[in-house]
Amino acid sequence: MEGFHWSVFYMGMLFSFLYYLLFVLEKKSIYPKKLFLYLVGSLLYRSYGKYGGNLRAHHQSGKLSGGQKETATLLSEVKLEDSDFYRVDRADRKTKDDGALMQYPSASIFLLHSLRKKMSEVYTLLGMEASTNAYAINGATPLMNSLLSVKYLITKEELKNAEEQGLAYWTGEGDYRLYENTQTLPVGFALSEEELNQWNEKAGTPALVQNSISESLTGENALETILGEREGEDYSFTADEEGHYFAYVNNTKVEEVKVQFPEREKSYDHVDRGYLLDLGYLSVGTEVKLSSKTEGQSVDATVYRFHYDVLSDFVEALSGRGFKLGKMNARTIEGTVQAKEEGKIFFSIPYDPGWKVTVDGNKVEPEAIFTGFLGVPVSEGQHAIRLQYTPEGWRFGLLLSFTAILFFAAFLLIRKKMGSAPKSLEHPVAENLRVKIPHDKIPNGRSRKRGHSPYPVKVYTGRLPRGRKRGLELEKMDVKE
Repeated sequence: MEGFHWSVFYMGMLFSFLYYLLFVLEKKSIYPKKLFLYLVGSLLYRSYGKYGGNLRAHHQSGKLSGGQKETATLLSEVKLEDSDFYRVDRADRKTKDDGALMQYPSASIFLLHSLRKKMSEVYTLLGMEASTNAYAINGATPLMNSLLSVKYLITKEELKNAEEQGLAYWTGEGDYRLYENTQTLPVGFALSEEELNQWNEKAGTPALVQNSISESLTGENALETILGEREGEDYSFTADEEGHYFAYVNNTKVEEVKVQFPEREKSYDHVDRGYLLDLGYLSVGTEVKLSSKTEGQSVDATVYRFHYDVLSDFVEALSGRGFKLGKMNARTIEGTVQAKEEGKIFFSIPYDPGWKVTVDGNKVEPEAIFTGFLGVPVSEGQHAIRLQYTPEGWRFGLLLSFTAILFFAAFLLIRKKMGSAPKSLEHPVAENLRVKIPHDKIPNGRSRKRGHSPYPVKVYTGRLPRGRKRGLELEKMDVKE
């Protein structure tokens, strides 16, 4: 399955077999403590650092992306200054879960389920990397960063042409630097029905989809096509102007691409997922060549240059329509918004049936807009909006868990009562399988006073097998429980 490494399935089969073996041994009254401890320890280790999807990177690298301490310090300073909604990206992140593991708000995430399948579809349509159970802003253009409220960027090196890209240096810590994206949109903003209808998710390539978004408010394309040429199995072009360049590989069978620049080269994997390759900010005359690292496949690509002036106009067109955050916690977002006309509030938050929305205190049914984002219908004017999230099935799950606890408690109580033998039994069963039996019937035992008493006080404390073998053993010993 896409999104899972092949080793996940084999490791799952191996652990299933080991747990089956553990139950068989327990049934035979064999208690392999070392095996049990190994399984528990391995499960915890793999759950945290290796088992599943993109977390393989932690195992392969031996650690997470560096700079956890520096990242925490930089973001603690941001929290003191910025109380609004924002997301953060790290230029050197190694996995899609760096944000979750380092505790910073990110637009990339790895999921152990496919509940966000629609968001994966949206990311693919917009030219960002996505799979069945993960999505990331790999390949995100400045327009996408703005749309997703990616306001801060952490890098390990000083950015060239940062000002031209709308990035303002904030502060630094150790080898790391923090930049603020000055062209970021708020988490939500008002769109008219006409504007939203121009967002064409079926336009074709990711560049065409993004251009339909920029055209809806500016009438211009954010991504301009740059001509290149095929050279055998490679594709090359020359930067005609200084700017930020992206490439889209049209051959969906190409899985990995090597890009050669005049003084360096860079490889991109999972290219078959259809995301834009961020080639960086290039100077005039820079020659670039794209080569396939997938055997038997050639590169057929389309190159684009991003227009930051169009992005600036796009953000300006939405000024005054943004969602102004008032309160936010783990489950609730509250704020106000000004709608110039009837339409919808676009939130860069995944749509989910668990969202409950009120507009000016009245319940409103949220919608999934642009495939997977959260949309709230509003009329013209200023509105107070409250979003509250409760996972679907949460109440039923809570009831089911409570019921299971009650059943388990009842089971333990019944088992305890059945396990205590009545005093009238000829041979009562003591705790821990202790059975009163005659001395001459004790395996490998010796009777001190034969015939003195049919049932001496001596207690046999050896472990007896369970199930059918237990009955056979007791029968051989000529005793009853």
